[in-house]
Amino acid sequence: MIYDLKLINDYINGEDIHEYSLEELENNPKFMESVIRVSNDKNFYNLCSIEVKNDYDFVQFMIDKFKYDLDFVDTVATIYLGNCSDDFSKISIIVKMCNISEKSNEKDIFAKYRIMFMARFFSDLLSIENYKQENPNDIDIGLGFIVFYEDYNYDLDVLKSYSKQLINYLFNETGDDLENEIHKNFKTPNDIYNYGLNKYMIEYLNKYDHYLADYAVVHIDVLDEFQERINKIQVKWNKYVDREEAYIYELMFSRVHDYMTENALDSLITEDEYLYYIGKELGLSDKLASYSCMNRETYEEINKDIDEDFIRKSLKDAREKIIYSNIKRIMIDSIFNSEEQKEGKIIRVDFGKARK
Repeated sequence: MIYDLKLINDYINGEDIHEYSLEELENNPKFMESVIRVSNDKNFYNLCSIEVKNDYDFVQFMIDKFKYDLDFVDTVATIYLGNCSDDFSKISIIVKMCNISEKSNEKDIFAKYRIMFMARFFSDLLSIENYKQENPNDIDIGLGFIVFYEDYNYDLDVLKSYSKQLINYLFNETGDDLENEIHKNFKTPNDIYNYGLNKYMIEYLNKYDHYLADYAVVHIDVLDEFQERINKIQVKWNKYVDREEAYIYELMFSRVHDYMTENALDSLITEDEYLYYIGKELGLSDKLASYSCMNRETYEEINKDIDEDFIRKSLKDAREKIIYSNIKRIMIDSIFNSEEQKEGKIIRVDFGKARK
């Protein structure tokens, strides 16, 4: 029903109204919306009946119109949520309040609605997990986005919030390691852009939930936080590489030491001499120095007394040649991850028998 502008103005100005009673008008959400729209005065909300304050469309209007007055719209939303029994209407208001308060200075208000949203999200997610357990053959369900879509496609904001949260859930709760995956597929940060950032993100999601991936193709903004994760990985790219390399060398030192302890205590050549000699042979002196926690000059100074002629002569012995081959294999396998070297077997040496 469209109300006459004179009637609206008479109500705003407090004039006598003969056609309707005040109770009738103040119990009509469309009339009160018209009053507030014309007057631009939020105080008329206080004159609305409880039925109007619990009307979904009216509450949506109030929040949209006065969204910059967060304390006021928080009151409007709180009254509505306290009386509403419809879960779908409630989550719609909760998401709207999350969206308008997220970038505000009212952190407490945002936290309040964010907690409400997360409680509902995990409740829905639990229902999906129960469904998966009861229907293990339904591999098409993925992360469960199709369920969210069927429930919330009537509200774009709600569906977007659920899709973003589902992507965050993939990384935060499932143990998926995006950083390792990216470094496995790309050699440099720019390789991701050369491949296509959006293409990569869509393909990545498709491995877990093709419905979610299809939705993201059309609503690309749901990938914003995904992109931020990739940007952070790109920024600390070199730190990751250094960390991985340090781990590789630490593993190599440990494997060489274990091998020498278990198999070669009677060797004529020491563990440090083998590491120095083979490391130099492989062009790894700088790396060995670095991951031995010393610079190249210190490394060379410490090893200057190593007699390379003695090592070469010792390697003419069959036993030492086997040890040399095994340690070299361990170093190459550990550092370069060579599949060919991985297939090689460590040759055991019985020094007791060799001496008899």
